Amino acid sequence: MLRKQACKYCAGLFQPLRVGHIYCSDTCRKLKFKAKKASETKKKLSRRLEKKLGILSASAFGKFLVREIRRAGTVQILHGHTAASLADLVSLKRRCTSAAGFKDGESLGAYELSHIYPVGNSQSKHIGLLSPKNLTIAPKEFNRKHSTKLPSCGYLGESIPRSILNPQWSIRDNSSSQEILALARKYIGADFDAWLGKHNITLTQKQGLIRSLKKAGYHEERLRDLNLKELQAIANDEDVGYFHMTASPAEINMVLMDELNRLKIGNPLLTALEYLEHEEWDSFYNSKFKFIGFDREKKAFKKYLITQSLACLHGQPYSEVWKKKAVLRHFKEQKESPQKLNIDDEDAEIPL
Repeated sequence: MLRKQACKYCAGLFQPLRVGHIYCSDTCRKLKFKAKKASETKKKLSRRLEKKLGILSASAFGKFLVREIRRAGTVQILHGHTAASLADLVSLKRRCTSAAGFKDGESLGAYELSHIYPVGNSQSKHIGLLSPKNLTIAPKEFNRKHSTKLPSCGYLGESIPRSILNPQWSIRDNSSSQEILALARKYIGADFDAWLGKHNITLTQKQGLIRSLKKAGYHEERLRDLNLKELQAIANDEDVGYFHMTASPAEINMVLMDELNRLKIGNPLLTALEYLEHEEWDSFYNSKFKFIGFDREKKAFKKYLITQSLACLHGQPYSEVWKKKAVLRHFKEQKESPQKLNIDDEDAEIPL
């Protein structure tokens, strides 16, 4: 009779019936198999994420992330991020890029992501976070001029005290992009992996062209030494398609309406901008609310709303009053005209 031995799964002693009998029951055998498969799956996922992290470091969003972390000097500007908030940050960055406009595939840079609570104000006891709740799309000129001004009223963005910054999460001047992203991954933890696993990495224009030309037979190493214009010239010769979109920058009032709505602030300013937009685009029917005044006054009023909205979005002093009247009092409600009635509606009352 064989001697009793420990089960390879539960470690309990059992009497083996034959040589090579290593589990005390079918249940333990099946559980061990499941555990082995789970371990293999985990290793495969880890390898896939490591590879994807390397690709991310050369992507447009990855470069943005690395640049902002370098500027702050710490990955703690990602404090509080979840898989969902990282996805929101990607979406916000893409909307900013789209709003900035393009010419022959190159960004016009009309808009940038502007910090509400700044990162670089050394006089402040706090540091602004790289969070959708602390970033807003703003004109490039405004962002550069606004620089490191601290928010002082209304919406203050998101920040953390500098006193809690830990050297463990600081980056060195010579840290590579992959090292910085690896540290960010470690800091955020499982949520970073959950986001990265689902994130659809968008290649830069140069990366996309190199990949396409590589398929056409060109050596990748030689292509990497060329700039975007040179790569595009080769692509034209080889009849290889590439991104060459031309689009004007988005209207500033439309951008501001989206941002005020996203951050849920400045409601009177948002409503006034919406009234003006409805009035401008309502070509078939009279809009419900109409500006009281001449076109020249409307232009000045719109410019005022834009200025105050930018201040509101950045926690700066702003006003909801124009010419001694609340902004919404510069509109009058229009009576609904008979032309607005839907003649297909059987319950519609036709005035006599």
